[in-house]
Amino acid sequence: MNSKAIGDHYSRGDDFYLTYIDKRYRFYSHGLFKYPDESIEEVSEHKLESMFSSLELKPGQRLLDIGGGWGGVTQYCGARAFDQRQEPLGLIMLLSTGSPSVSQTTKDLLKPGGRVYLDVSAAVTKFAVSSWARQYIWSGTHSFITVQDVMAEFLYHGFEVIEVVHETKDYELTMLEWTKRLDAAKDEVIAGWGEETYRVFRLVLWGWDPCI
Repeated sequence: MNSKAIGDHYSRGDDFYLTYIDKRYRFYSHGLFKYPDESIEEVSEHKLESMFSSLELKPGQRLLDIGGGWGGVTQYCGARAFDQRQEPLGLIMLLSTGSPSVSQTTKDLLKPGGRVYLDVSAAVTKFAVSSWARQYIWSGTHSFITVQDVMAEFLYHGFEVIEVVHETKDYELTMLEWTKRLDAAKDEVIAGWGEETYRVFRLVLWGWDPCI
């Protein structure tokens, strides 16, 4: 995703996204549902627990959080006496990063034997982004990451793939909960960011797959 798309999308400011994402970790990614009726706060915590477990984190190890949004991963790991300051790095957490240089940079930073957790929204078909999404949500001539491309990139740079997890259902449930929160904050959103922004994001969250 290019810098223009990222800049345009996040130019609405933190307060806008906090009208519907969880306010504890400010986690702008899908959560993991143990039960369909769990809150966003609960499923965000489940996701962070899963990340922590997958990386096999232990107190005293070092972590680099790349593309971590509002710092929820740092907040969660830091509360567990995790050192996030010095190099070389034993573990790296990547959120929604898709540049071809990411895998090489990650390899350069990672301590031998270290682990990487990559969390992305992946497209099935490269460059299959609707004109509507390009106009209102992610501007520019970019493509979402595809699983095959990111796998090939990391394998090329000598990484071993331990696990690939399909979490589309969790994403769907997360979108549903975000939409309910956005609807509940309708008056606040319209007053602060205009009716068009409210309507655009309502369409995105209610019909995520068709929109992208």
